[in-house]
Amino acid sequence: MKLMNNEKKRFFKVLMERNYKPLDSILPETTVSIAGCGGLGSNVAAALTRAGIGKLIIADFDIVVMSNLNRQFFFVENLNKPKVDALEKNLKMINPFIEIVKHNIKITPDNAFEILQSQIIVEAFDQVSEKTMLLNTFLEKNDKSKYLVTASGMGGINSSNLIMTKLFGDNVFLCGDFINDSSQGLMSPRVNIAAAHEANMVLKIIANNLTP
Repeated sequence: MKLMNNEKKRFFKVLMERNYKPLDSILPETTVSIAGCGGLGSNVAAALTRAGIGKLIIADFDIVVMSNLNRQFFFVENLNKPKVDALEKNLKMINPFIEIVKHNIKITPDNAFEILQSQIIVEAFDQVSEKTMLLNTFLEKNDKSKYLVTASGMGGINSSNLIMTKLFGDNVFLCGDFINDSSQGLMSPRVNIAAAHEANMVLKIIANNLTP
């Protein structure tokens, strides 16, 4: 066990060699929850894993299908597998020491906070109704110690410069262009840009507000 812990520490140290240095001691001890493992969630998870996050809680009830491959962090070998299982496998290829807690289940108002047990929650659903559900559930709970990072508007091929991050209230951050939805089509560049905004906002929250 001691040998494994030392190897883990060495791995994280090298992984984060090019990181923003104030995060080095914090990220391996931080947990982030991701609701949805599709175009947003899978790419947010990959970005945070590369950054050196120590633990991810991921939740999705879907399986990987061919149409997912145009924008999501999955591969042909993942087809027909539960997204949470496939994503865990792919993330472990980046960092074999990251801790992944999987929930192959649909998030509802009744189970959201039982499953998403961390100070930072990333909303990464495809459907507007699900996005609204999690946002309303978060706001109703009114827990000022938690943060929600959500996204709206990444469809089509309009300028990437339209995608931004805005603060709503004290602890909700919204990423996207807030206009172009999935009816415009969902393609890798803009979906990944929105996912990167979410991941970057998570790192900013960790840097500004959390301690190991």
